[in-house]
Amino acid sequence: MALKDVWSKHSQRLRALTSRPGVRLLLENYASLSAVQVLSYLFPLVITPYLTRTLGPERFGLVSSAASFVGLFLYLTNYGFTITATRQVAVYRQDLNQISRIVGAVLLIKSVFLFLGFGLFLSIIMLVPSLRSESTLYLLMFGTVLGEILYPQWLFQGLERMKLLSILNAIGKALTFILVIILITQPNDYLLYAASLSGVQIILGIASLITVKRIGIQFLFPNFSNIKEQLREGWLPFLTAISISSYTQSRLFIFSFFATNTMLGYYAFADKTAGIVQLFPMSTLLAAVLPRLTFMYSQNPERAWEMFCKFQRITLVYLLVVFPIFALFANEIIYLVSGHTFSESVLSFRVLLIAVFFALANAFRIYYLIAAGQYKTFTFIYALSGLAGVTMMMIIIPKLSYLGMAISAAFTEAFILVLTSWKTRNNLYIPIWRKRQYPHPTS
Repeated sequence: MALKDVWSKHSQRLRALTSRPGVRLLLENYASLSAVQVLSYLFPLVITPYLTRTLGPERFGLVSSAASFVGLFLYLTNYGFTITATRQVAVYRQDLNQISRIVGAVLLIKSVFLFLGFGLFLSIIMLVPSLRSESTLYLLMFGTVLGEILYPQWLFQGLERMKLLSILNAIGKALTFILVIILITQPNDYLLYAASLSGVQIILGIASLITVKRIGIQFLFPNFSNIKEQLREGWLPFLTAISISSYTQSRLFIFSFFATNTMLGYYAFADKTAGIVQLFPMSTLLAAVLPRLTFMYSQNPERAWEMFCKFQRITLVYLLVVFPIFALFANEIIYLVSGHTFSESVLSFRVLLIAVFFALANAFRIYYLIAAGQYKTFTFIYALSGLAGVTMMMIIIPKLSYLGMAISAAFTEAFILVLTSWKTRNNLYIPIWRKRQYPHPTS
């Protein structure tokens, strides 16, 4: 068969595939989320070297520690809604009235948690001397929590309105970039940096709520049964989120108790770089397809399972091909992100790549449990892993410093993969490579 005929045959198949509404929407969502993530990566590639040079490792480490601590309260106010509310919206996407009830209940609960969390936040700041001495920084950074509440990314993802996410994120990144370049010119401007982050996040949240109104969703005041249902649905994912934050979001904050701000800055460079590698492109793919696969599961569990397996296989192939390259060029990658090649940052980054490898090698398998509504299994895995991870941090960080921090992260992600394989031992991993009967995860 001539090359022209082969190309014609496959191009026709490709056009037929992409003409399907579901496939076209999936590709559109992935492209939109990719645009969001590209902006997210271009931003630190440009801003982080500027900040590290302007603020210096010490101030940069201090700001990173504050962001890490405030991030814990993001988990509190988000409760489990990033999982449960996204799943509910994906299932009821054609019922605007039901979605409006979900939105009303979620926003009310998150607002209550905001006030409770702020009270706890102030108490901790006042009780811990090292935090009290930088209370202005922490208070300014807490504004990002308010902005996060106002910004219902879970709603846009559930509705598969990724274009809106792209536009809003582009605006937010542009505003932050302009403010940082104009306002941050010396180390003492680190407070202005925190204020800029919070201010932009709040503006972004207000703009997103206006957008939600324009697409026909109302903010209906919930009754008691709606609130009770959302709290019940979100409880187990909330426990999971707290467990996850204990070894992810809190890493820099925990490390700040064992290291100088300068050493903290070195590790923060590596942590930020590893986060970039983890998010793009595979985490972007996961975020794009999860609502579609969740909806597919509600209609056809067997078909949804097959798709989860296919995407996990793609992820594994990507990891095996690309990650050795990342490890080989670790010096260049760290320099690209931070503007420096500190040996502590490079070594931490190489170890954190192992953590990212384990996390992505398990990503679709673990989120299949969410689509299947297996919240108890999901929570068990992350609660036990979080406990093991934090325990390991406390043991080895005093001995190995930044290297111990990175090793703890890799150990925790490996432990999660092992637990996931165990809890789904007869079903989930083998079908990645060959067909098998539709699985029922063990609880």
